[in-house]
Amino acid sequence: MSKPLPKIQPDEHGMRMLGNILKEVLPSKYGFTLLIFPYEDTDHMANYISSAHRDDMLKFLEETLNRLKGGKDIATPNMN
Repeated sequence: MSKPLPKIQPDEHGMRMLGNILKEVLPSKYGFTLLIFPYEDTDHMANYISSAHRDDMLKFLEETLNRLKGGKDIATPNMN
């Protein structure tokens, strides 16, 4: 039986920790943007961390938003 993972608070320290974990486990040719938000937040604000430059991250987020709004599927790369 595996040991339960510790809870990580989405403050600056926790977000950097999660970013470092993603950098370590993803192949080097992949970038990431991680958004974390409270379900009941009426301000609709999220904490985020990304391995990409801000302009590149915004382009990927805009394209993803457009696909989701258009009802298109977002393909998951086949790593096999």
